[in-house]
Amino acid sequence: MVDHFLWHAHHNADPERTAKVVRVHMFDSLLDTMRILMDPVVLFEEPPDEIRDRQAGDPSTVEWPALERPSWRW
Repeated sequence: MVDHFLWHAHHNADPERTAKVVRVHMFDSLLDTMRILMDPVVLFEEPPDEIRDRQAGDPSTVEWPALERPSWRW
């Protein structure tokens, strides 16, 4: 990753394997670009519902602290 306006150079020391440089300007397209380059590798995968629910726990068992709102009165 090279930030904007930084001097840099790209080098490939391997004569057998071609280097690939991907230039991405906008963050919105970054994930789509990475998905295309990494295909068929899945970048993000949601777990099955039973695993997700087990990891999340039961919110009804949480003991929530008392809600205290700040006062701007002196």
